[in-house]
Amino acid sequence: MIGAVRAMLGVLLLTGCSVPGPTEGSTSPQVLACRQQAYDDPQYKLQKSIATGTDWYGWWHEDRVNNAYNDAVTNCLRQRGLAPKGGVERQRSPFS
Repeated sequence: MIGAVRAMLGVLLLTGCSVPGPTEGSTSPQVLACRQQAYDDPQYKLQKSIATGTDWYGWWHEDRVNNAYNDAVTNCLRQRGLAPKGGVERQRSPFS
């Protein structure tokens, strides 16, 4: 009896920690659509065009391009209600 209660408690704890819906790293159709939409984001396009047009910019400021892309994906997920709940933002590069 005690073993069954412990097993049920373990299952309940594991299901309580799961993320509802797709996450940013998943390959669900919604996340793939947000990744594709991120390439049309104005901030990403600006950073990418500057990096493409300047020899050293792409190497020295690659973090800015990556942050713009990741921000666009996160904003899309939030607009669709798919972003994980919480007030903590992802870690950003100190060089951007």
